[in-house]
Amino acid sequence: MTVIDQIAALRGQELRLLAAIAEHSPLTISDAASLIGISPTAATRSIQRLVDSGYVHRAESDDDRRAKVLRALPAGAALVARLSPAATAKDTTSP
Repeated sequence: MTVIDQIAALRGQELRLLAAIAEHSPLTISDAASLIGISPTAATRSIQRLVDSGYVHRAESDDDRRAKVLRALPAGAALVARLSPAATAKDTTSP
């Protein structure tokens, strides 16, 4: 799959989450959501797609078993490294 195909397969919110996770790992779901200005519920759905795509690893926190910790996997970090800053900027057209 080419980089263009990888980017096209992800939604804007997912790209912004991936960029935040790659830059600030490890993060909780709430922290990742807060960084890009969405609800934790919306982030959870997008994070599941990132996990399923092999871009993000989600695991239980060592400090709090109820919390999930997110880390970018090598494929996710590599994709973010290829993106321009404009591609991961917050989409101001979404509701």
